[in-house]
This record gives sequence, structure tokens and C-alpha cells, in this order.
Amino acid sequence: MVLQLPHSECVSINLLAVSVLFFSFFFSTCFSDLQRLGELQSELAGMADFTATYLQCQLLLIKV
Repeated sequence: MVLQLPHSECVSINLLAVSVLFFSFFFSTCFSDLQRLGELQSELAGMADFTATYLQCQLLLIKV
């Protein structure tokens, strides 16, 4: 059995999927950059680690 969705619902679902993929990529890139920043600038390591952890939590919330 195949579920047929109205066109507008399909578009909404596709936009949501694209948004989640975009934010996943964006946050993953930011996370990597923040880790590298913490390695290069030891005085910013704590702030970079906190921000990276915060972004990981935001990504998890978006995926829910």
C-alpha cells in the first residue's frame, strides 16, 4: 500500500528534510572549526569547547 500525500504536504516534507540536512552540515562544519580553534588558540579552548557542545545539542534538537 502506497500513501499518497497532497502536493503541498510533499513540498513541506521535502523542505523540512533539506533544512535538517543543511543545518546538519552547517553545525558539523562549525563544530570542526571550533575544535581546531581550541587547538590553535589555547586561551579560547574553553569557549570553543562550550560553543561546540552547544551546537551539538542544537543539532540533536533539530533532528528530533
